[in-house]
Amino acid sequence: MKKITVLCLLLLCALPVAAQEKFLVGASVGISFTVAPDFSRWSETVRGVRSPDARSALEATVSGSVKVSERWHVGATVIYTYYEDVIDAYNNVQQARLSAGSYTPAATLAFEVSQRGSFGRLTVGLGPMFGTLTRQLAVTDVFQTVGVGMFVEGLGALGLTQNLYTTLSAAVRGGLTGAVSNSDLGDLTYRDSDLNNSTKPTTLSFVALSLRLGLAYRF
Repeated sequence: MKKITVLCLLLLCALPVAAQEKFLVGASVGISFTVAPDFSRWSETVRGVRSPDARSALEATVSGSVKVSERWHVGATVIYTYYEDVIDAYNNVQQARLSAGSYTPAATLAFEVSQRGSFGRLTVGLGPMFGTLTRQLAVTDVFQTVGVGMFVEGLGALGLTQNLYTTLSAAVRGGLTGAVSNSDLGDLTYRDSDLNNSTKPTTLSFVALSLRLGLAYRF
């Protein structure tokens, strides 16, 4: 009986150890270098000046994952991206804006290599993309679209405490959407000066390279 009691106590003591560091949650912010060709050509149509093919965008993420084997983790990540073109004056309206933002909630699969006090991850993610385009001129019009987004991300983490880490990540992202539309105004179109001014639907399709700093907590 004593041996059974000792064995049970040992198993109970081992449970927290076995459960340690199974979950990881994190958040990060940074910038991305984004190529969104339809947004740029549409912005040119509105502003009458050439827009850059590649633009900087603000990016933020929250994520969570669970360990399913020694190296593999599954989870979810939500990515938010925002970029804009500012018009200094439009019909006496100061600081008018043409902007776009998107949310991408993605399912993820990650491969992790860890050492004491640090770890590295390679993650792939895929999920729906919900985009919004805002035309803020004399009046503000909002257009929406849906599509699909994916990414491949490399992440390095360095321990600050036993469970808290600082992270640096780089990702290649892409997304495909349909035309942005408004229930009252219909689909938003633009004239493509590169294609003999032909009329094309405006989408929020893009490719991007992202760099982010963040924090992660393992438990």
